[in-house]
Amino acid sequence: MMDYWLAFMKDGKPSSKQLPDWPAYQPAAPKVMVFGNESIAAR
Repeated sequence: MMDYWLAFMKDGKPSSKQLPDWPAYQPAAPKVMVFGNESIAAR
């Protein structure tokens, strides 16, 4: 999670090479990030 926050503060995009892509919000096809103890996924 910290990697996402640091990237967002740096360039406005929550992205990290070590973590799954955090897709931009799309009203027609909304997705959420699910943070679990074992994995992270966009759904």
